[in-house]
Amino acid sequence: MASSSSSPSLPLAPPPWTCKTKCWVLPLPTSASFPIPTSKCFSPLEASSPSWTTPETAGAQVGGLGLVQIHRYTDTPVGTYDELAIMPGHFATPQGVKAAGCGGKKHNRITGIWVSQEATCLNGRRNWNIPKHLARFDFKNLNDTPTSPIRVEVFELDSKIPFFATTIHQTSWTPTFPFNSAWTAYMGLPSKCLQPPLPVGNPPEMEVGTDGWALCAPTLKSRKCKLVWLDMQQDQPSGDGVEDDGPPKTVSKEKGADNWWPGMGRWKLGMSMDDATLEIGEPQMFKL
Repeated sequence: MASSSSSPSLPLAPPPWTCKTKCWVLPLPTSASFPIPTSKCFSPLEASSPSWTTPETAGAQVGGLGLVQIHRYTDTPVGTYDELAIMPGHFATPQGVKAAGCGGKKHNRITGIWVSQEATCLNGRRNWNIPKHLARFDFKNLNDTPTSPIRVEVFELDSKIPFFATTIHQTSWTPTFPFNSAWTAYMGLPSKCLQPPLPVGNPPEMEVGTDGWALCAPTLKSRKCKLVWLDMQQDQPSGDGVEDDGPPKTVSKEKGADNWWPGMGRWKLGMSMDDATLEIGEPQMFKL
């Protein structure tokens, strides 16, 4: 439950949610031997919170298959919006949470998530401890053909330089296929997300804080999936970064992260999901 009152101007939408989306998924393998980059995985608010980044409190990052998801939601309980979600592998379940009744040695965790709309920011934090923050999104077709590459850029609200970018290229040599994220449970992979309590952000009526751990099981499925190539090079000219009095801006990057994630190659194979459905129900809550 939220530990800060919500704004009366923003609608409350309790779970369960059923959402319709067009999305792209990038696999993100991680290893316990290499710390995940804080600047890529967390917003500054959660990055400064021990409940999210201190291994003894938050649970150690133990590696495994993570994901980056880009969504364009067309129907949700709070309307349409865009989203970038980072889930960097698995995290060990802290002893205190186990003692409170949470089973499982490890779980997925959504460590960073950026959205284009205020109502989903409030409700994602309030309902499931999902650390949503506002951002600005730009989707641009690079030519006029039906198979045009799509340039995706995500910006902090007050920035002309995107903090995440990719160019998505369709493939012509693969058929469509079905996918359901619930199938990962049959592969021995964690299927649930265990989310730590959230600190209060700014404005507090939207970036509400919470006072317990939340265990939820989001399910993403579609019958119209295809393989795609994602060009992760970050120093391409930004589609939304041209100033009237200056040259095109380029993507903000750090040393060793020319392709966004440190050590990542430029070209990555991912998946597009048309007419997809995301379902997320009531969380199981644990108070320490």
